[in-house]
Amino acid sequence: MFQLHLAFIVSQDIVLTVVVVVCLLIGTTKYVMDILLGIALSSHLNFQNPYQEVHPHARLETERYVAGVYTNSEDNTSFYGGRYWEVGPDYFNIGIEAGVVTGYETFNTEIMPYGRAYFNTNNTTFFVAPSYEKTATGLQDGIIIGMEFLFKVN
Repeated sequence: MFQLHLAFIVSQDIVLTVVVVVCLLIGTTKYVMDILLGIALSSHLNFQNPYQEVHPHARLETERYVAGVYTNSEDNTSFYGGRYWEVGPDYFNIGIEAGVVTGYETFNTEIMPYGRAYFNTNNTTFFVAPSYEKTATGLQDGIIIGMEFLFKVN
């Protein structure tokens, strides 16, 4: 394991995300950070358009903060940073995660909020997240459900 002491050299649309992620993690430099690699499988309920349902994922995690990169539902690369709150012993957790994310071209914004509720047991996380999509008639509410497999590298 190692402590976080990173500097980012970035370009264009991810600059704001990196600034936010670094700000979120600045206060966690005294904590050990875990490196996780994984894959998530998702299903988009109440949506009209087809979406990517397989999401390769790399994640940095401390006792309460997360940052990572993954292939999102629009098949773009997304960077994210946030905080999580959970209850339960190490082998069985229920929690919520909230933060900011990039990479969703459909919404014409470089950065947007995200949130999800989850149940975690061992290396498997089951999650649900509110979402919406743009359609010809406006915004359509929906829900994303999924399963994520994360494996600690360090």
